[in-house]
Amino acid sequence: MMESPRKKEYSGEEISSIKERLLNKQISLEEFRNILFERDQLNLTRSASMENLKLLTDPEVVQFLQRNLEDKREYYRFLSLTEVHIAQILYQRGEEAEGFSHFNRALSYAREATMDESWVAYLEGTISYLEGREISEEVIEKVTEPRNREILIHFNGGLRKRGKPSYIEDYGR
Repeated sequence: MMESPRKKEYSGEEISSIKERLLNKQISLEEFRNILFERDQLNLTRSASMENLKLLTDPEVVQFLQRNLEDKREYYRFLSLTEVHIAQILYQRGEEAEGFSHFNRALSYAREATMDESWVAYLEGTISYLEGREISEEVIEKVTEPRNREILIHFNGGLRKRGKPSYIEDYGR
């Protein structure tokens, strides 16, 4: 029986190497994005998101990207996804106030990226839920990704059941 390949773990040293290779143009912007995305997908906890965010917001990296990216929307899209994963990590740790601020940043970046309406609606719905407000059918209808739509429906069900949000409980249903 063949063992499934284990995904590579990245160390801090490799993170600085990724940065240097980008700044020295040894990897393309697409390769940089793909490396960070691969790191993000290493495990279900998305634990690499914290280091990815540090790299994405490093002043040297930001300056480089501003000079070299023709379309800044891709940068903001990836920042938005990274912020969501960090928010989820923080909610799992019980650090809800900080997690909430990351969801708000994710929404801000999604709007900056002029991302598709579905992702923006998903984030707006999530924030409404976290504020204890039911998500409108209008917002839910804008969410085209089936899993995200299902999550918003679960959020509303949780609010109706308990009268307050419980992100981890309702997200995982």
